[in-house]
Amino acid sequence: MQFVQGYLADPATGPGATDWRPICAGIVPTGADSLWPGVAIQEFLQQPFGSALALAESVAQITGFTVADDSAGLIVNDPTQVPQALPGMAINFVRLGSRARLIVQCSQALANAVNGATVGANAITWDLDAQQLIQGTPALPVLIVGAVAQGARVIVEGWSGNLKWSSSGAAAVIIV
Repeated sequence: MQFVQGYLADPATGPGATDWRPICAGIVPTGADSLWPGVAIQEFLQQPFGSALALAESVAQITGFTVADDSAGLIVNDPTQVPQALPGMAINFVRLGSRARLIVQCSQALANAVNGATVGANAITWDLDAQQLIQGTPALPVLIVGAVAQGARVIVEGWSGNLKWSSSGAAAVIIV
């Protein structure tokens, strides 16, 4: 399995497959930061358009994660090739509790701990600055089902729009 940040780990494929994926769509509101696949978001109900999405500012505010699956309208800027949703654009996401299997960036220490089976369910949290899963508290209600400590394709380089792909990151498959 190839680990690529922001994609569902087991989309329904093949003849007769039922598309069970719990994907929702939301709008990045005016004045908000751009979003890219695999980041923690908070969802706001916005009438009449449905959901507005923004980067979560605390673990308690996390309501889901953005996904690249079926997000056809994202902008890809050269040379980074990282798909992004700017204010006014839509991006897909999955909600916590949806039972979706999602690939997210994680710390190398967490990936090593998962592979050594030393991580308890209450010792997983989200690093809001690095936008990755780490060991720690407060607990994030997700279950890790696998991880790689290197060789995953992840998005790096922070908040300034200066994003790029790296093929040497760590990633985890989580059930949200």
